[in-house]
Amino acid sequence: MGLFANLIIFFLLFLFIWLTILTLILFSYYRKQKLISKAASQEKLPQIIFQNQEEIAFIQEEIKKLKSLFKENLNLIRGAVRKVGVVRFDAFEDTGGQLSYSIALLNDNGDGIVLTTLNGRSESRSYAKLVKGAHSTYSLSEEEKEAIRRALES
Repeated sequence: MGLFANLIIFFLLFLFIWLTILTLILFSYYRKQKLISKAASQEKLPQIIFQNQEEIAFIQEEIKKLKSLFKENLNLIRGAVRKVGVVRFDAFEDTGGQLSYSIALLNDNGDGIVLTTLNGRSESRSYAKLVKGAHSTYSLSEEEKEAIRRALES
């Protein structure tokens, strides 16, 4: 068989599948139309319409509740820590391996804290500084500023 014959067979197969799908859709509409006609002839149509209106009202109330819950959850999420920035560095000249670090933990508004730990050979120091709107009332080191910048970009 040639290429042309294969194309014709493929086209006919496609048409057969398409007609089958359209026939199924048509029968589905026909059944729905038959049910509506039957209900109208038995004078049940107003009852069906009233029942559907009640269901629609119930669904609308549920949608209002879901919208309210969504707004509450969105406000909670905005206040949660979602932005994290980490900077590792050498705090002292006699230490290596970048054992010291600053971590910024911020929410969507740039509010949170910066935690800094300075690790030396014989001692460690930790600092926590509040951050409001990506700024702090405390003086920040360059590493802390970089941690905040990285957190805001994350």
